[in-house]
Amino acid sequence: MHTKRLEQIGGGAGLVFVLLAAAYIFLSPPLEPTAAPSEVAKLYTDQQFGALFWNWVGSLSFFCYLFFLGTLYSVLRRAEGGTGWLSLIAFSGGALFIAIHALETLSAYVLAWHAASSGNLAVVQTLFDLQNLVVYFDVIPSAAGMVASSLVIVSTRVLPRWIGWMGFVLAGCALVASAGIVTPQQGVFLIPGVVQFLGFWIYQPALSIALIRRAGAAEETGRTFATETAAVG
Repeated sequence: MHTKRLEQIGGGAGLVFVLLAAAYIFLSPPLEPTAAPSEVAKLYTDQQFGALFWNWVGSLSFFCYLFFLGTLYSVLRRAEGGTGWLSLIAFSGGALFIAIHALETLSAYVLAWHAASSGNLAVVQTLFDLQNLVVYFDVIPSAAGMVASSLVIVSTRVLPRWIGWMGFVLAGCALVASAGIVTPQQGVFLIPGVVQFLGFWIYQPALSIALIRRAGAAEETGRTFATETAAVG
């Protein structure tokens, strides 16, 4: 399969990631970080299948994200040239985001399988805290990846520059919001709603669409060149 077509598929995988992640958010019950362990235990016991299902959907979203991430790395690496260290950070930031976020999903699986119904509220509280606190850390590599991507995008114009500038803003806001870890007992929301909205519903889809359009334009240019060359020949 042609490389540009594969890049289009990789960009499309980023859009599927957004859809699956949105489904995960929609299916997940609204539990506040300060919810009592008895409330958490009851929900995961009463909705055992649902809890396993919505977290499985979330897991599938990362399958798609990895293909998107590989495509983004490939595009950034060719544009950056040299040692490609910024592109590597961009890829590593996304990969670490998945690895760290996996702790949240695994803790949910454990809760749903047996821990919630065991009656041990201390274990339930620990696992639920892990779910809520892990996200305060996974924004760190995510922010590093956004900054690295933005530096390449803005300097090379390989993708629309406004996406790069948005990446800088979102990364800065995420780093500031990560300080919310110092007051977990207050249930501080990880990222202000507007920042989360921009990152999930605008920044990620914009990157995916830009990759698709870039690969499509390159493929069309290649076909035009081949046609003109054949005509001359």
